[in-house]
Amino acid sequence: MIKSFNYRSIRFSISIILIVCMLLSSCEGRDFNHYYGDYPECHTMALYNIPNTVGGFEAYCELIEEDSYGRKLYIYGGDIYSTWYDENEDSYTCVFACLISQSTDDIAVYYYPKKCVIKFEYVSEWSISYLWNHMNISEIILNCFSQEAIEQFKNDNDWDRELQKERFVEQYITREGRRNQADRLTATPTTTTVVQNSLTPSTTNVPQSME
Repeated sequence: MIKSFNYRSIRFSISIILIVCMLLSSCEGRDFNHYYGDYPECHTMALYNIPNTVGGFEAYCELIEEDSYGRKLYIYGGDIYSTWYDENEDSYTCVFACLISQSTDDIAVYYYPKKCVIKFEYVSEWSISYLWNHMNISEIILNCFSQEAIEQFKNDNDWDRELQKERFVEQYITREGRRNQADRLTATPTTTTVVQNSLTPSTTNVPQSME
């Protein structure tokens, strides 16, 4: 009976050690310049249409709505270069955005240049990763934009109207961000497509400091 108990204890201990090793190895292999989420097409549009956004592991992307022609409205949250690389800073510059794709397939995302994004930048002591791990970031992002601004944004992107493929810009989908210092020096968005649409965000809904 004693031998059987010892054998089971040893086998249990080995199983625990193997599980711990697997967890540690998976963490060590995590590439923080890589986006692992469900919406790489949103991540791609953000990288190429929001100047200086970092993307990668800590980027937040969520699908909000889809029209009858396959257009998709996303929200995006990400850090901006301005403080990401300054270790002496106590705050982060973050960007919250809404993006609309006209169409997507397995390799590319299609959108209107200069009309596919509205954005709002703010400075906080909280990074994007803290926000989406500890708060309802979807609500925070959407509260930055009035309903009127979002409806105008959708209208500018022909929401619920026939697709106009001749107006599309094609961008190959990427999960790679711009976290690396070398990327920071060379990364330049291919299009400047920031559109404010007379947007006046409500900063009262954006967390500024920890209570």
